[in-house]
Amino acid sequence: MINFKLRYYLSYAKPFILAFIVLFIFLGVNETKKLILYTILLGCVFDVFILKVHIQFIHDTKTLDSKIDKLFNKSYYFLYIITPYFYAGENRLKRIIKASKNGCKVSILVHKNALNDNRTVGELKRLQDADCTVYVHPHLHSKIYLNESRVITGSVNLVKGSFDNSLEMGVSATHPTHHKKMYDMIKNGYLDHDDIKIFNADDIKKGYCIKTKDEINYNVKYPIKYDVYISSDERSGMFCHNCGKPAKTTIKEPLCDDCNK
Repeated sequence: MINFKLRYYLSYAKPFILAFIVLFIFLGVNETKKLILYTILLGCVFDVFILKVHIQFIHDTKTLDSKIDKLFNKSYYFLYIITPYFYAGENRLKRIIKASKNGCKVSILVHKNALNDNRTVGELKRLQDADCTVYVHPHLHSKIYLNESRVITGSVNLVKGSFDNSLEMGVSATHPTHHKKMYDMIKNGYLDHDDIKIFNADDIKKGYCIKTKDEINYNVKYPIKYDVYISSDERSGMFCHNCGKPAKTTIKEPLCDDCNK
C-alpha cells in the first residue's frame, strides 16, 4: 500500500520533474524565479499531454476482454470488480482467485438480481472461500474494474456471454487524477452505501424455474432461468416457483393455488 500511495505522489510530480529537467539541464535556465515559473507552466503543458496518453478508448470487445484480463493478472495490492451481473467463467475466475491468494485484497460488488442465477451464486461462494469480499446492492448499474494502477469502465458486465456475443466498449485510464477519483468513489460511495450488504449464500431461498423445474433462487419477480427467458417469448410455465409441483403458472403469477394461500 505504501508503494501505491508513492505512485500517486510521483505521478502528480512527474510532469513538473520533467519540465525542471528540460529547463535546467537542457536549456540552461538557472535563474531561480524564472526556473520556478517556467517549470510550473511547462509542467502544466506536459500534464495535459500525459493525460491524453494515459486514457485509451476501447471500441472492440476482444480488446476490452484482453485488457480486463490483464488488469486482473497485474493486481497485486487490491482489485475492485463492480458489475451488476457476474458469471466470469472458469479461466477468469481462476485469475481472480490467484490474485487473492497472492495477497491482493479483492472486493466484488454485484446487483442483488445477479443472485437469481445459481451459476453466479456458485462462483461468488468460491470467491468468498478464497478470501474475496463480496457485496450486494439493489440498484447497481455501473461496470468498473480497478486495481492499483489502472481503471477500466464501460458497458460490459463480467459475464462470459457478454464477451462472446455482445458489442461492448470501455475506457481505460492510468492517469492518477482519474484513477484516484474512481478509487475514492468506490471506497467512499459504492462500498459505504446504506443499501449495501455482504453476500451470504445461506440467506438465499431456493425455488424452481416455472418452465423447466430446475432449481433457481426464489424470486417471484424472476421465477424463470435467465437463459430460458431470453430463448423464448413464451411466458407461461408448467411448475410452481415455490414448491415445484406441476401447475399452470406465468411470470406474473408464478405460484400454484396452494402456495398462493
